[in-house]
Amino acid sequence: MRQDRIDVSTEGPRSVRDRSKKIGCLDRHQTPPVGVRSKAGLQRTATAWEDPAEEVVGLFYLEVKHIGGNVLALVQGGFVEEQRFQSSWHQVCGDLIPYCQAAQMKTVEDPNRAQSLKNLGQMVAKLEDFVRRYESIDDDSIDTDDEILNWVYSEANVDLCSSIWLLSSAFYKASASCLRNALDISTACLYFQIKQNEQPELSCYANTHFAAWDSGNRDTPNWVEMKPTLKNQIAISRFKVSSGIDIVDLAHLHFKHLCDYTHSRAYAKNGDPVSAINMTGIAPSFDAVCFERGAQLVIETICLIAAMWQAAFPELVSGIPRFGSKPREIPMNLFRTQYGWCVLSHK
Repeated sequence: MRQDRIDVSTEGPRSVRDRSKKIGCLDRHQTPPVGVRSKAGLQRTATAWEDPAEEVVGLFYLEVKHIGGNVLALVQGGFVEEQRFQSSWHQVCGDLIPYCQAAQMKTVEDPNRAQSLKNLGQMVAKLEDFVRRYESIDDDSIDTDDEILNWVYSEANVDLCSSIWLLSSAFYKASASCLRNALDISTACLYFQIKQNEQPELSCYANTHFAAWDSGNRDTPNWVEMKPTLKNQIAISRFKVSSGIDIVDLAHLHFKHLCDYTHSRAYAKNGDPVSAINMTGIAPSFDAVCFERGAQLVIETICLIAAMWQAAFPELVSGIPRFGSKPREIPMNLFRTQYGWCVLSHK
């Protein structure tokens, strides 16, 4: 059994790491990207940092991981050897499972982070229970059969849990990509249900939008197709008029932010580094800032899913009993945002 300790932290020498934090890893114009391959490339990028290349290069370090130990190379003279950068990837890929396990151990060694991951998992469970309140709505004008929820929404649970697992394992880019999938399929589920409610007397398998998707004969609907139906749904439209909040546009904006991770944009429009090389260089590599940002992305995604379902079906928080006659409590942690508070008052 391997006894070597694998270093999966992005922490460098204290002076180096402190200076990196002072610069700020969320500013796209100041954080040096890990893996610049030439002095020319470094100098070209340094002009955007408003910092001399000579100063930046002294702050720039590269972790080179070896099977028998760890070597931290502080790059001097402006060159990052491509062979060294590649060798660290070879080490990770050649012994991937231990690196993943070590990254997760580094993440959860802090009790607060471990509790945060547990809380995120519990939010996923509460979100599903909240969405499935739909089955208990007493309204003959809609179809409350659970078939669409079973075959579509269940995918969102898988994607959300995958995102949390990848977050715990320090695959931050992939974690965000899974959130994109979760938001996409949960919105598609809402879309299919709204389309079904246009003719609730028919079986959902007579609903060509859902049936064609379920049989594999069509792609998952995109936002261009879904947005008009969602925005024109009576309750969602009423919520926009009463609150001034377009919850569909908010969800779509968040979706496009998550797309930055999926499509490997170097930096998001808000300046966050989103490509793996700009976040941690080598993955998996634990980074406290990337972890916190990833956790916030999970929360925001869950809250948006809950808000869209609540906007479409305000009855979800009206104390519908699922078992017996005791009303269920409102899962307030799903509505911790400003728009969440607004949608809770939606009738």
